[in-house]
Amino acid sequence: SHGRVLYKLPENHLLPVVVAVRMSLSFPVLLSAVPMYAVDFSRKSNQRSNGDSGFAYTATRVWFSDGGISSNMPLHFFDAPLPSHPTFAINLKVPHPDYQIRKGAPASEQPGRVYLPIKNAGGTQRHWTEPDDAHPLSGLRGFLKGIVGTMQSWRDEIQFPYPGYRDRIVQISQLEDEGGLNLNMPVENIDALSDAGRWAGRKLIARFHPEGKPGGGWEKHQEVRVRSFLGLLERTAISMEGRLNGQTWPQVIERLVRDGKYTPAEGALATECLERLRALGEYLRKGGAPLEKRAPNPKPELRISPRM
Repeated sequence: SHGRVLYKLPENHLLPVVVAVRMSLSFPVLLSAVPMYAVDFSRKSNQRSNGDSGFAYTATRVWFSDGGISSNMPLHFFDAPLPSHPTFAINLKVPHPDYQIRKGAPASEQPGRVYLPIKNAGGTQRHWTEPDDAHPLSGLRGFLKGIVGTMQSWRDEIQFPYPGYRDRIVQISQLEDEGGLNLNMPVENIDALSDAGRWAGRKLIARFHPEGKPGGGWEKHQEVRVRSFLGLLERTAISMEGRLNGQTWPQVIERLVRDGKYTPAEGALATECLERLRALGEYLRKGGAPLEKRAPNPKPELRISPRM
């Protein structure tokens, strides 16, 4: 920080939205990234000794840029295993080759302009653009572009056809001169995209909340989510049963209590929790009616991952 005094940002829930938006809004040449500073606690110079008075940390610069670098549509940040309400998203994509987008025509009259599955079975197939590899240079350029696109959008792509996601993500096809880096779009292009956005909203309302009342789309969505969740719970509990049949993990809990990392009450609660999980796995294994078979495809997977 070159000797300058820095100020700590407020907690996440107190950070002004406009600040967060500006931090995420950058594009090379067009909009600059935002420089911020953070303390690198792995550096010896930032490791305070006991009783060290007047100690000052040294911060190093980092750059904040658009979150789309890692995920263009982080719908998973706003989700729950069993949600109390749906969360919607709109995805802008290249047009499908089987549907020609006509300039000036309303989105309601163009099946390929705005797409939302009508039934839960819809939206399972994803179209990909064939690479331009007729010549070595164009093939290399396309391959490198594909690498960047994969790094950026792989998580989004696995969400689009997924049960519980595909029914609430509206796909809008945009032409090459619409959106993106087309900063000087003519009025007709802006109007066309606005019209597509309005039609996307109407499709969601018609499916989930027609005439101000809960629609069949929400009921179907609930059914998909509970089938996915229970199938996942069954598989997880059964796989855990074998690991919990021995004394290994109860002994780990005892060690945690002995070392003071759990209180005796917390240790008892943890031991009971593991026993109930083992019993649940046994109950589901012997149930004779596998719930996972009724879960829609592709089936989910439970993993412990860092909280974002």
